[in-house]
Amino acid sequence: MDKQPKNRMSRQLRNFAIRLVFITAILLTLGRVYGTALVTPMLPVFAWEIEPVDDRLRVGRTHIADRKVETFIELKVTPMRMLILGNRMLLPDAKLFFEPRTLVGSALQSIVLLLSIILARPTARPRV
Repeated sequence: MDKQPKNRMSRQLRNFAIRLVFITAILLTLGRVYGTALVTPMLPVFAWEIEPVDDRLRVGRTHIADRKVETFIELKVTPMRMLILGNRMLLPDAKLFFEPRTLVGSALQSIVLLLSIILARPTARPRV
């Protein structure tokens, strides 16, 4: 009798893993196709998040940029106070700015993972 629950559990785990792989593949494909449309409304939130984290920087603009075959979120960041990078000290200057970028998929990563787990989770079925 001990083997039946173990087999049942491994079958449930296998089914969950299969569903998780398929759902993740579908969501990643949708993220690749519609990623820009999903991330564009979130751009002001990214700027709003960065400024409180590091008060030495001010985000001038956020936008989506296509570079070759990849799509990036680009920021224009200006230092507001003295900033030390390596062995260099940068003083605040209106002409000085940085343009960091990250892939659009990076912004969607946590959303895809959360939705994959939620959608692949086994539902309770009545036993017959």
